[in-house]
Amino acid sequence: NTQVEEWVLNPGDMLYLPPRVPHCGIALSAGCMTLSVGCRAPSVSDLVSRLAERFSNSVEDVAVRRYTDDDLLNDGSRENFSPGEITAKAKEDAKHLVLNALQNMMDDDSVWDEFFGRYVTEPKRLRNNYPIPLEDDDECDGPTVQDVLNGCGMLYHAEGICFSYSEVKSQGLSKTATTIYRLFVNGEMWKSDSADDGMLYETIANNRMLDGPVLLESIENDGRREKKLEFLEELISLGLLYGSEE
Repeated sequence: NTQVEEWVLNPGDMLYLPPRVPHCGIALSAGCMTLSVGCRAPSVSDLVSRLAERFSNSVEDVAVRRYTDDDLLNDGSRENFSPGEITAKAKEDAKHLVLNALQNMMDDDSVWDEFFGRYVTEPKRLRNNYPIPLEDDDECDGPTVQDVLNGCGMLYHAEGICFSYSEVKSQGLSKTATTIYRLFVNGEMWKSDSADDGMLYETIANNRMLDGPVLLESIENDGRREKKLEFLEELISLGLLYGSEE
């Protein structure tokens, strides 16, 4: 009894399909070419699966801690002892072992910030050799960072690469809260405790096209200019940003 609806699209038309709507497309001519763009938010299953991966690769105490049953040997002396039974206490202890490990991670804002930032910016489809980094002896074809600052050309995000930034309070061994600024690109992370670096991260993440005036606002106001220029050049060398005169 499922209702089926049909639309015929002409060249230039676009059809929006809400999430979780089953669909299929059929080409009506030999020269038909279609482009599908998906905007996919992570599901609970996606996040839990990735959390499981993180725990499986972790050497932290909460991740490698094993289930123990101190009462098992003592129970063996009871007359009604049943060695094959999974007791209610055993199930509850195992449950708490997992919940405590998860809670330990989620209660640490800095750890969760890094996990989530890396996850939501990483590529969701396998792409070989992309983005394409510059080799050590390669020269940048487009304008350099300094050229852009001088008003020649722009820097662009590499197509299909996700940029995001965050700031989070973190407590070190001194127990003093420090603000950490982070830039996430394609699943990678850069961080700093400098608010000026945080401003640059925000500028990069919020602008797919970076011209001279935009960059100057976050570069010229402190003594870290050279470090910031080196950082932008690093993103270019990794293929995450590229320069163009257009």
